[in-house]
Amino acid sequence: EFRRQASADHVDLLKIDIEGAEIDLFDACKDDELKEIKQITVEFHEFVYPDQHDSILRIEKRLAEIGFWVISFRLDGSDVLFVNRSTGISAAEVAYLRTIVKYSKGIMRRLRRTASSMGLLDDPNAYCKSFARSK
Repeated sequence: EFRRQASADHVDLLKIDIEGAEIDLFDACKDDELKEIKQITVEFHEFVYPDQHDSILRIEKRLAEIGFWVISFRLDGSDVLFVNRSTGISAAEVAYLRTIVKYSKGIMRRLRRTASSMGLLDDPNAYCKSFARSK
């Protein structure tokens, strides 16, 4: 509906973070509407609403069935990227995102937290910033 009112002919990226109402939004969308979006990034709130687990799995399965790659960036499944296969992203690129990108970001987060908790950093992001620059 919003897309129609805004006279947008396509959506490249839809970011969804609506504090637990993500399930209702997906349930209200038709498959044809979702298929026209290139990428959807969602922050599910299962960590706040554990009863949403099965609904989140249902949404992930639905989007996979209508042509999206499903890429989770957190171990708890809260941050998910859905990439429409029509974008041309390859299985190798998806594997890279699902492994190298996902776990390197997690490792950097844990290193930053550990260094900060030990009092080694005034700025908890300093270590990650300097490490990223050295690459």
